[in-house]
Amino acid sequence: ILLKDEKNIFKAVKKNTLSLTGKHQAHSFCDILHLLEAKPIALYEKRFYKGSPAITVNNRRKGNAYYLACKTNAKFLSSFYKAIARKEEIESIIDTSIEEGISVQIRGDGNTEYVFVMNFSQKNRKIYLDKHKYHSLLHGKNIGKKLKLKKYGFDILIRKGAKNA
Repeated sequence: ILLKDEKNIFKAVKKNTLSLTGKHQAHSFCDILHLLEAKPIALYEKRFYKGSPAITVNNRRKGNAYYLACKTNAKFLSSFYKAIARKEEIESIIDTSIEEGISVQIRGDGNTEYVFVMNFSQKNRKIYLDKHKYHSLLHGKNIGKKLKLKKYGFDILIRKGAKNA
């Protein structure tokens, strides 16, 4: 555990599986890891943590397990998750930029896709939708290119024109 104003730095190793680069800041806590099968993606650079992995990847039978051994900032987390999604070929539910505080989940039965869009922020939000056609179950109408959510609001959309719909 790091003290209130204490920070540590971690740096991406060269030629890592996520193609991460540069130095980034850790705060609040830093786990110390001993690698057996996992490979390092980034290493700590300061104090007794120096040289210990801050991020690892372990190749499992059907995929990769990533471990982030420290607390870091939202900007790094965003780039880290995008790098994992790109590497693992994970597609976005809605092909658009999603603002902080918005959660998008999907459920389906093989015939219909239901997209749950939730606003966990204290502000009204707009989400610009992708090329698919959406119908709001809550409002009983088709949604155009823009979905408006009130603070702490949500909507359940049926996605038309999707692979399984």
